[in-house]
Amino acid sequence: VDARGAGQVGGIQNYLMHAGWQWKSQWFSLKDLTGDDWDMVELAIPEDVENSSVQSIGVSVKTLDVDGGATSVYIDDIYFNKGELPIAIEDQPDDLAALPDEFKLFNNYPNPFNPETKIRYDLPQSARVTLNVYDIIGRRVKTLINDTQTAGSHEVLFDASDLVSGVYLFSLEAGDYKEVRKMILLK
Repeated sequence: VDARGAGQVGGIQNYLMHAGWQWKSQWFSLKDLTGDDWDMVELAIPEDVENSSVQSIGVSVKTLDVDGGATSVYIDDIYFNKGELPIAIEDQPDDLAALPDEFKLFNNYPNPFNPETKIRYDLPQSARVTLNVYDIIGRRVKTLINDTQTAGSHEVLFDASDLVSGVYLFSLEAGDYKEVRKMILLK
């Protein structure tokens, strides 16, 4: 990957989709490159993915121009160590590769709800995510997410059919980010 431009910061996010439709994510940060320097980045495929049927490997490059200089990214020469794989490089529209700019927890919808509601949140980078639901006196009643998740927009369906009517709080923790919102269950 060639990431040139004065003051440019780059990164590559390697998504591996494999059996079970689950995503693996690894970030590889590139140093600040200027002039004609090239930086070779090796993306190691984890063993659990290597031994399964990998459906696709996507590479997303995000650049940040911090001082008004020109930015450019050039991807060339993709090699695989094991076996022969058909390689097709496709340029995707920017909106498909766009990642959120900040952590954000949205209000649930619908609210009030009975018995299901959707909780949405944005992650600008991969992070360890905990999404809990608490009753009004602060007792945790459900853990919806407790896992590392990739950057992007996420949505969780919360089924409260085993809870009583009332006010509940849902809390998102991702890295150093923490946000709490209120929702109302009406039965």
